[in-house]
Amino acid sequence: MKSYAQALLDDHLYRQPVQVLKLSLRDKDAEVRQSAARVFPTKQPVQVRDLTDDLIRLVTDGEPNVREAARQALVKVSNGENFGPAAGNDSAAIDDAEKKWRDWWVTKKRETRR
Repeated sequence: MKSYAQALLDDHLYRQPVQVLKLSLRDKDAEVRQSAARVFPTKQPVQVRDLTDDLIRLVTDGEPNVREAARQALVKVSNGENFGPAAGNDSAAIDDAEKKWRDWWVTKKRETRR
């Protein structure tokens, strides 16, 4: 269950322009990156399309909670695809998950251009 502070941060980021969300996905504070990942799938897809690479980058974040928030957000925006990483995975599995998400995103971008 999210804490009150997390809920406030999520609500604040949700109301911000997409440029603030982009900066938040790159913030030095792990809690802010985690919140930005949670908020990402609640935005209109057309608004956050250009931020998907930033979200995928969080799959390899040094903080496990940020990685998990990024994975959950990607599962939502991909309509259920799940390339990981699973909690507790080693760095090779985490890197593999990032590659799979990047491959998915390349395919998705190609499909939407048709």
